[in-house]
Amino acid sequence: WFAGRECDLKDAKQVCRAMSHLAMLHLWMSEQQEDIRTQQTENAEELASSGRETDLGGEELQAAEVTAFTPIDFFGRRNRELKRVHTYIRKKRRKNEMELALLDAFAHYYEQGCEAEQLETAEHNYDYLQREAAEQGKLMHGSYNYHNIVFQGREVVTSNFENAKVGIQIMDLYGFLRKTMEKNGWKQDLGRRMIASYEEKRSLSEEERHLLYTLLLYPEKYWKQCNFYYNGKKSWMSSKSYEKLLRIRGQEEGRIQFLEMIKDVLF
Repeated sequence: WFAGRECDLKDAKQVCRAMSHLAMLHLWMSEQQEDIRTQQTENAEELASSGRETDLGGEELQAAEVTAFTPIDFFGRRNRELKRVHTYIRKKRRKNEMELALLDAFAHYYEQGCEAEQLETAEHNYDYLQREAAEQGKLMHGSYNYHNIVFQGREVVTSNFENAKVGIQIMDLYGFLRKTMEKNGWKQDLGRRMIASYEEKRSLSEEERHLLYTLLLYPEKYWKQCNFYYNGKKSWMSSKSYEKLLRIRGQEEGRIQFLEMIKDVLF
């Protein structure tokens, strides 16, 4: 527990400091894994020289980690879920306002989902980065949001590492960037400054840039509303979900303009 103020997503200076801090956190977590691998290698060599055997060698451990993190059909699976919800609603005779709004927005967001899926397949960035993370033991925070970022004067503190794991570090950046953009109406200048703040400390690779853009392109908020609707009660309409859907659609023009801008920044 730390005494301080949570990160205010409406404060541009704070979110940029949080981005810079995330970059340093990613570098530090990668360095820790490098130190651990070095120590494991030294221990294995020491055991080998003494004639003792290890249960699992370094190469076998690395192979096991790569197998454990074989990538899944991330966007393809989500797109199939969108189609399932669309088909279900279309077959209903009586449709409430939420269902009509989901249907009306489907074509636009599904097109974005298919474009993201094609980019994933063409670039193979998810596959490459997943394997790289497994082979190098790169750690990600897993829940880098404003609740877990505390400001203590000039210091920035990150807490709650319960979801930390070996994984693609750019997912932390994407989650924090998307949430901040949603809270600020997809302001282009703020997004540009956030990316720049991260890259001042840690440069993004070409594969990470492609994946970040693909993740931002995918209509995650629309997918979440479809998923929540399909897995919830159909006998009543959630007014809160309906309001969220309307808010998502109201921000879409700003989001499209942001995507055009961020594409130029990343590429």
